[in-house]
Amino acid sequence: MDREENDRIYCFDIEAEKIKSLPAPLGLETPSSRLRLAELGNCLCLTDHIDKQHLNIWWMKEYGIAES
Repeated sequence: MDREENDRIYCFDIEAEKIKSLPAPLGLETPSSRLRLAELGNCLCLTDHIDKQHLNIWWMKEYGIAES
């Protein structure tokens, strides 16, 4: 993610050798060191550990489709 334009997530498509951007998930605020990429059920996830009791998970069900 771009720290100054935190409304976009950038990825590198290895097969096409191109950089793509997707809108950041709704509700995501300024990127922090708490953000982690993870795989859950064969889907890409972005996690944000708010504190010991709260965890936000954004789940991309279809790669490259922001609405998913």
